[in-house]
This record gives sequence, structure tokens and C-alpha cells, in this order.
Amino acid sequence: MFESLIGLAGLLFLILIHEWGHFIVGRIFGLGVRTFSVGFPIPGLGPLWSIKRGPTEYKINPLLILGGYCRFVMGKEVKNMPDAERERLAREFPEQLAMLEDESNWAENKPLYAQICVVLAGVTVNLICALLLLIGINGFVGNVSEIGAPSVRTVVAGSLADQAGIQENDTIIRIGNRDVNDIRGAIGAIQSQAGKGFTVTVNRSGSEVIIQVPEPVQRVRAPLGVVLEPQTESKAYSVGELLSTSTDQFIAQVSLVATGLTTMPQRLYELYFSKAAEPAPMEKEGTGMFSFIGQMGSVLRDNGWLAFLSLLVTLNIFLALFNLLPLPMLDGGLLVYLISLRFAGLFGTGARKAVAKVYGMLALIMLFLFIFILLMGLLDDAGALFG
Repeated sequence: MFESLIGLAGLLFLILIHEWGHFIVGRIFGLGVRTFSVGFPIPGLGPLWSIKRGPTEYKINPLLILGGYCRFVMGKEVKNMPDAERERLAREFPEQLAMLEDESNWAENKPLYAQICVVLAGVTVNLICALLLLIGINGFVGNVSEIGAPSVRTVVAGSLADQAGIQENDTIIRIGNRDVNDIRGAIGAIQSQAGKGFTVTVNRSGSEVIIQVPEPVQRVRAPLGVVLEPQTESKAYSVGELLSTSTDQFIAQVSLVATGLTTMPQRLYELYFSKAAEPAPMEKEGTGMFSFIGQMGSVLRDNGWLAFLSLLVTLNIFLALFNLLPLPMLDGGLLVYLISLRFAGLFGTGARKAVAKVYGMLALIMLFLFIFILLMGLLDDAGALFG
């Protein structure tokens, strides 16, 4: 339960700052904001929480895991507003009615560059947040360098290391006849002994101990069965080093996430459609949103706050790049729509209506696909929980 709450809090933080970016930039350019919401509503049910401040209503809606939205004032919506709705606003929310009737607040009356800036604002805030988190993490941890042979953090129960008598906090200084100076060297030396018996020399409480690791009965992926921890020292970064290192890490993560996004369609197909993609034998884990939220919290529980913040860096970048995809319902799709609509206007009202109709049809298809993937994930979560 605790892991799920922490994971949900992290997800809500990502959604909140993304929508806050749209909201703030929209207000800078004078767009009216009717609603700022975290989560989407369920038809027939009210929000979990709401408050009216000025002409804007702020809400938390039940479908938290689906994201959030800023509802800007649209002139077409105001012109087609039923009289009953207008009368209700006059009684209950006169500040918003006054904002709606002021045409200077209408989104379509703003220049194209302003609309583009508002659309890109959420993505930009997520990327800025990722960079700031990296700066904070690096500033707290400092410039970490490895200074010696690694120690044993965990011995896997029943593994060859466990059978041989390797203990936690042993420092591995030699594998066979190969000296170990860092964690990479230790991993390489261990992997080179796969399928064979070999000796491990450790420093245990100041004394060298030579341990004979037996030959495995069958080939195993991990020939020793230990989790290693490097010996490190940390030095404070100068301001220039901190900014340079954090920026380099940021660019590397953006590149990594972008590469991962290119393989997402294939992975979704294999996950939910291809029977050939059977998971490796292991404890069953769900692939839906609820399992993901729980796994986010598990990172904090198992690895601490720094690992959790590092995960938020990656998720901020993922949310930003994913939203840039030119798909309806995403910021990238809206950007393509706005630009297409503006150019279609050069050819008359009919062309604009055609663009709007195509976008609406694609958005509907995307909505059904998204709901399908969400439901498949929820069924998979249920299978992992009860299967």
C-alpha cells in the first residue's frame, strides 16, 4: 500500500507540473483558463476535490492515472453555449462568465506563435524539471569516483557464493589469478569463470581468505550469485562542473529515452498481441498502470530517495518526449493540428473544416486504442495479482 501511494504521488507530480506549464504560459499570453484538472472525470460522477479561484476552477478528478488537462476558453464553445448553462454561470460563477464573454481571452484569437508556446509549455517544464533534479542529485552526491575493489552487498540464497561461504561485506580482491581493482573488473572476472569452479580471494575483517567456489551442476546466468557494491569517494563539484556534468547526463538520458520510444510500438505488439513473446520464467508481474505505480514506490523502498528521484528524471523526460509524438490527444498532435489548421485557412473555410474532421476522427481512434491498451494492462495486473 505504501509503495502504491508513493508511486501515485510521483505520477501526480509529473502530471501537475506538466499541466502547470500549460496553465502558466497560457495566462502569460492572455488565454482564459476555465478548468485546471489533475485526472479526468468519470461521466455522472463529480470531482474528488474542487475549488474556484478567480475565473478558473481547479479540480482533482477520479481518473488520476490518465493524466490531466487545462481547459482554455474557445470562442466556438462560448457561442454555442446553451442559455441554461449561461444562466447557471451567471448565478454560480460570474467571474468565469465574464472571462468567457471577453473575446480577448479566446484561444483562437491568439497568434499562432502564442498557441504553439502554450502547447509546448508542458513538455518544456518536464524537461526543465528533469535537468533541475539531475543538478540537485549531483550536487548532493558530488563527484563520485571508484577507489578500490568492490565489497559484497548481498549474497543470493542458494547461490554458488552462498554454498562456498562468501559473506556480506567481504571485499573481493582476486578472482582466480586475476586481481580485482574495481566493480567492472570484478564482474568481468566472474563472468569469465562461468561454468567452472574457481577461487575467490576476499578481504574479511582485515585478513585475506581464499574461498573455493564449486563447479555448477548446470550452466547458470549468474556464475557467483552476489550483488556487488563499489568502494567510492565523493568530492564536491564546482558550479561549472556541476552544470556541465548534469547537462551531459541530461542529454544522454534524452537520447536513451528517445531510442526507447522508437521501439515502443513493437514492444506493445509483443506484449499484448504476439503469442510468440512469452515472458521468461520468473515471478509474474503485471504490465498495467497499477503495477507500474507500485513498482515506482518499490524503487524508493528498496533503493532510497536518490534512486526514486533518478526515476523521476527519466519519467519527466519520457513524458515530455512521448507528448511530442505527432498523435492526436498528445501535445505533438495538437501542434500539428494547429499548424495544419492555420495553413488550411489559406484555402477557405472548407479546408479548415476538413482538417478539423480528420483530426477528430484520428483522435477518436487514438482514444479507443488507448482505452484498449489500458484495459489490457489492467487485466494483466489482475492476472498477476490473482493468477
